Amino acid sequence: MEIEIPYGSTSQKVSVNEDNILKVVYPNSVKKRDEMHVLEQAFNNPVESPKFFEFLDAVDRFIIVVNDAQRSTPTSKILNYIEPQLDGREFIFLVATGDHRPPTESELKQILGDKVYAKYRDRVKYHDSKNSQLYYFGKSSRGTEIYLNKLLADYGAIIAINSLEPHYFAGYTGGRKSLVPGVAGYKTISQNHSLSLYREAQLTRLKGNPVHEDFEDIARIVLEKIKIFAVNVVIDGDGDIYACATGDILKSFHRLVEAAEEVYCAKIPCKTEIVVTVARPPLDLNLYQAQKAIESAKIAVKDKGVIILVAECREGIGPPDFYNLLKESSAPEEVFAKIKNNYKLGYHKTAKLIETVMFSNIFIVSSINPEVFEATFIKPFSNIETAIQEAFKITGSSSKILFLMDGGTVAPIIK
Repeated sequence: MEIEIPYGSTSQKVSVNEDNILKVVYPNSVKKRDEMHVLEQAFNNPVESPKFFEFLDAVDRFIIVVNDAQRSTPTSKILNYIEPQLDGREFIFLVATGDHRPPTESELKQILGDKVYAKYRDRVKYHDSKNSQLYYFGKSSRGTEIYLNKLLADYGAIIAINSLEPHYFAGYTGGRKSLVPGVAGYKTISQNHSLSLYREAQLTRLKGNPVHEDFEDIARIVLEKIKIFAVNVVIDGDGDIYACATGDILKSFHRLVEAAEEVYCAKIPCKTEIVVTVARPPLDLNLYQAQKAIESAKIAVKDKGVIILVAECREGIGPPDFYNLLKESSAPEEVFAKIKNNYKLGYHKTAKLIETVMFSNIFIVSSINPEVFEATFIKPFSNIETAIQEAFKITGSSSKILFLMDGGTVAPIIK
């Protein structure tokens, strides 16, 4: 059987015996909904909040916080819907980059849409976790010091646009993540993300997840000082808006978790020996982002099995701290202990990889020079066909393969 696997803006084809295929998983096929109707219903029925125009009328000025291009949020569609109500009001856009690099001009056009960007380009700012002026909002119950972009305190009101999908240590993206890591200082992000080293910080898990609970605690503290109108959406496998909830930043988030499960949680019959997991754009930008696709595969792979990450990684590895730990010559257990004892932002990515290496093998198919992976726990390949054949040598020729065609967002659930 020939299977076409997405790879960057192109694809690779691989021939696999049907007897070796456990399942090919895409985001669940859900009934298409009229996007404008979905938005209209959500804005007309906000969750425990004044309606959108009432919120705008109650504030003198506000910030529209939007995700950067490394997130799949359909921001431009939402902005096109609300743009008529923005005329004549004092506001700015703030791109919530977290600890990512600054957005390029082409990315800003992509995020805001050509029309909105052309009209308001002089109002666009982006957050810089290390260099932006910060305001101290207090400390969470878990000890996270809450430093956020000072513009939030200056303006006193924000519209936070975000989207929900499974997240490998926060449970789900969206909602409260507009604040942290979105517009948080480096120290705040680092303290919060260090909680991801706990086992309870897992894909699709919210209850008992220390990262998620810290996010929510931070949001409650911030709400004591600024007003927030949240816009949260869930998109389907085609990138179209499937569901939307607006209003309270926490309650609108929880309103959409079930819709996110409908799209992104795929049932599989059992764990298997080989999992091919695809990081789709924009998560395939670098290994640091593409690593999220490994977390989905981790749920489905058997002990001593093989995970094959397919990610173009056109910008290479990502942050150097993350990569330097991968080159440690010591055993995985020793690297993990080092991370726990001397945590730095970015180490959580390595920690999750190390967790996986402790019970399985990791292969990668990417455009990164294979020499980069020397002395790491990751084995590089130039094409998927070769990677699968090498995996069979480890697990046996009768092994079953699970294909996760959007491993960065789809969470396999064992029946």
